[in-house]
Amino acid sequence: MSANGKLNNGDVFLDKDGDIRVYAKNTWDAWYPITITKEYMFIQEARVMNEVPHEFKFLVNLRELLLTIKKEVQDEPSN
Repeated sequence: MSANGKLNNGDVFLDKDGDIRVYAKNTWDAWYPITITKEYMFIQEARVMNEVPHEFKFLVNLRELLLTIKKEVQDEPSN
């Protein structure tokens, strides 16, 4: 999540019900909320959005985390 409170591509939140919400953006700036619960995972319809409810707790930006892991793996000398 950016410093000004705006939603970033790949932000992961914990909602008030204990479910995980991931927000992914496509090239046309449409957001795809992905919900992960104990029982299932589903992708909601694309929508325009700039922020999430205030009661959601920010956890991590998944996109940045995966890009960092990718860079570290690529920088490792091969065995």
